[in-house]
Amino acid sequence: MKEKIRKFLAILAVEFDDMQDGINMLLDLAEERFKRHEITGYVWTENSALLKREKSVIRMMAERVGKLEAGMFTNLDEAVEGVRKIIRGMPGIPEAVPAFVERRIEKLLKYVNDDS
Repeated sequence: MKEKIRKFLAILAVEFDDMQDGINMLLDLAEERFKRHEITGYVWTENSALLKREKSVIRMMAERVGKLEAGMFTNLDEAVEGVRKIIRGMPGIPEAVPAFVERRIEKLLKYVNDDS
């Protein structure tokens, strides 16, 4: 069971990195669209600010989740709940972030449970 928890936490760390990379790509795309005059400066500024905030929140989540260790939990469900508490415990975060992270968790759970 500890190996399953360890795998879950390790892959989740990679997922957090992937989410941040995805946001970086969106930031680059928004800047390109602004330079091509496809979006206004206002839209670019607002979108960039939101994406940077989402990236910052994901980074903070990743740091907090990164402090979790498999030995802190007796089973995978407890580990998942520990991660969810961290996510829910962050006040004032952009609305899309918890839902986005939750979808990644669900996908990861299917993988970890099927890999038994």
